[in-house]
Amino acid sequence: MNEIFKMFKIDIAESEKISKTENEPHNHDFEELLIGKYGQLEHFIDFKSQLISAPFVSFIAQGKVHQAKPLILDGKCDIWAIRFKREFIAETVFSCILLITKRRMSA
Repeated sequence: MNEIFKMFKIDIAESEKISKTENEPHNHDFEELLIGKYGQLEHFIDFKSQLISAPFVSFIAQGKVHQAKPLILDGKCDIWAIRFKREFIAETVFSCILLITKRRMSA
């Protein structure tokens, strides 16, 4: 992926297109968040396969070997994919969250 951030919708047509392509377990150089409003996701990750029905949120870390197949359920498929490079979310954001969490735990 060349962009630092990309978001797109997987609808019925896109789901059917994906199901007709070779979709082997793979990894990539970006983080990915899949948010399902309608439909299902057949997801192979950590050497386990599971079928998730919407609503769902699935996070795939950069470099993680996985296979995701969006599926139509009850004639519907509405899944959003958000892909981003690690540098899209500044390190300082995570540092602040960690600091706040540590302070709350020690209080």
